[in-house]
Amino acid sequence: MLLYHGTKEDNLEELLSAGIRPRMPGADGNFTGTTSYLKSKDGVVYLASWCPLQYATMAKGAGRPLILEVAFDRLCETNMLPDEDMLLHELLRAEGVPQGPEYLKAFARRINEMEPRLHRERWRELLDKGGSVAHEGVVPVAALTRYALLDLEKGPVFAELVGAMLLRARTGQSVRTIVCGLNDYIFEGNPALMLDGMITSQAESLIANLTTEWPSCIHIVNLER
Repeated sequence: MLLYHGTKEDNLEELLSAGIRPRMPGADGNFTGTTSYLKSKDGVVYLASWCPLQYATMAKGAGRPLILEVAFDRLCETNMLPDEDMLLHELLRAEGVPQGPEYLKAFARRINEMEPRLHRERWRELLDKGGSVAHEGVVPVAALTRYALLDLEKGPVFAELVGAMLLRARTGQSVRTIVCGLNDYIFEGNPALMLDGMITSQAESLIANLTTEWPSCIHIVNLER
């Protein structure tokens, strides 16, 4: 299994020398405009299976969006925890809290009550459902297999697709089809999975444009030793 971590280019040198380190106690959140209740928990690194690009575009720092590929079999499974966001989303849905302002207020009020360590055994289940997971401690350099630097200015079709995806996600619309295919496009240059279910004529045109853009807008580096 492969997992991913999204950040910004100016963190690359440190990441390649020290691994992916958790947020230190008292430090600011990792994302631009992070409110206090959305800060990551101390001592953990968050990894994604579906949409690391969303986290990379939101991350603090300078330079291009950076996505690191992480080999799960090089991590210690006992360090894995469910993402507390996934725990709370599940709880609020079970309670029937409606989407909208009421949901956001409930989420903000209760997120710090979540204790992922009490639900450690559910990390894989909630990763499959929600696409994110937490790792206690540093993700070691040896677990990093590749990274991708994205120059969205050189990929206008891809940039437009990503922008539409983020807008839909913010308004609560489903983007699972697109996000499940993003990693295949970013790291392999294959856009077909992102466009699954689209009208054939539209998909054929987008696939051709995205395939042409890929070599110039995405730079892949293999870290295998």
